[in-house]
Amino acid sequence: MRSRRGFTLIEMLVVIAIIAILAAILFPVFSRARAKARQAGCMSNIQQVGMAILLYAQDHGEILPAWCFGTLSGNDNGPAQGAYTWDTVIQPYMKNIQILTCPDSPYGRTVTEKNGGTMALRSYAMPRYVSDPKGTFRPGGTCDYPCPVDWPTVPVDTILVMEKGKRGLGIVGDAAAENAAQSHSASTQAGYAADLYHNGGKNFCFLDGHVKWFPAGDGPFAALIDLAGNGLTEPPTGMVGAAYEPHAPGHCEFDSDWPRNN
Repeated sequence: MRSRRGFTLIEMLVVIAIIAILAAILFPVFSRARAKARQAGCMSNIQQVGMAILLYAQDHGEILPAWCFGTLSGNDNGPAQGAYTWDTVIQPYMKNIQILTCPDSPYGRTVTEKNGGTMALRSYAMPRYVSDPKGTFRPGGTCDYPCPVDWPTVPVDTILVMEKGKRGLGIVGDAAAENAAQSHSASTQAGYAADLYHNGGKNFCFLDGHVKWFPAGDGPFAALIDLAGNGLTEPPTGMVGAAYEPHAPGHCEFDSDWPRNN
């Protein structure tokens, strides 16, 4: 009768080594696949948010919402203090508010706010150049010039909604964006961040309704209007003394930053 023998130690070590090599190869692939899935989820979210904004405009004389209506007197304020950010006024046009939170946000899904307690985190912002293009919003006042849909002449390249935010729904802070690279606050504020958490890039929804991912240094990140060549200046006349983003690649703060065909 033939005897059975087990695996030798060397054979077992070889098998273990092969498994370890396969794991080292496959785990990063699975990780990237999961990241791509979360990126796709964010793209779906931001497209729905963009469509809600455009539906709002249809019901309001083709005027886009200002990034904030009412009284603006601090980044911690919200509806209870008389400040109504864009995500507040478009909620009737959304099926649920969960789409306002990116599934891949490094800042979590909820946040505790001074004037609101624990609430859902808002992951998206409207650039100022489509939500207050004249730079007229003053503390304690209202936005004098919300943006008509047809003002920007190249809607396919004009950002409507972008990824930025680590504040709660309806909170003033992070509701507006001034540069495509921002992910939290502005470069002139404490806590500024420019995190690119979707495979080294961001999702953008444009004024014509389409959504696209761009890596750092491409598309909106690289957009920069030649002010002198177009007879433009920044900031707008009369707005000196306030802290504005520098006119650098990705700037999306004033109507002078709107994409142009030339």
